Amino acid sequence: MRTAVIALVIVTAGLMCGCIKYTRPQTVGQQLAPDQRDFEALWQRSLDVLKDYNFAVDRQDRRAGIITTMPLVARQWFEFWRPDAVSTRDVLEGTVQTIYRTATVRVNRSSAGNYRAAVEIAVSRSDRPQPAIQSVSDAYNMFVLPGGDEHSHGPALGYAMVGQTTPTLAPNSVVVLGKDAALAREISDKISRATAR
Repeated sequence: MRTAVIALVIVTAGLMCGCIKYTRPQTVGQQLAPDQRDFEALWQRSLDVLKDYNFAVDRQDRRAGIITTMPLVARQWFEFWRPDAVSTRDVLEGTVQTIYRTATVRVNRSSAGNYRAAVEIAVSRSDRPQPAIQSVSDAYNMFVLPGGDEHSHGPALGYAMVGQTTPTLAPNSVVVLGKDAALAREISDKISRATAR
């Protein structure tokens, strides 16, 4: 009886497997128009060059033709392998102060009908005060919530005590320093050379 049940299970499994036929998924090859191929090539080269410069992509909007990156902390003097500082002044400034660079690439159609990438590098520096503990009261104030009274003690990291609302902390502020035209030109040239290949 037991062997009959096992044989029935094996035959049923064999029949079920025989009914399944593997078929490859049918995909329609999407053909791109020549101007779409040019746009796609320029878009991919822009992403590759930004990656070579250690920028982390924040947003890609193909319809608007805009790529933006997260702020990148600038190179310091001992980071000789990083290419994000063009001049010696940029390297020294990044060593002394926390400097951020944010890249924006706009892929536009020129008047001649071909696509080109316009690169803009925004430079800013950190303006965040560093906590300095110089007395016992300074150490005590580290654990008092900002904007609270003498009864609202708790970690100053943004956590609220039970029954209290979370305070609003001031965001990390930055001072805008302007644009880095030399780095933008260098990245733009690399994108052009990579696309021409």
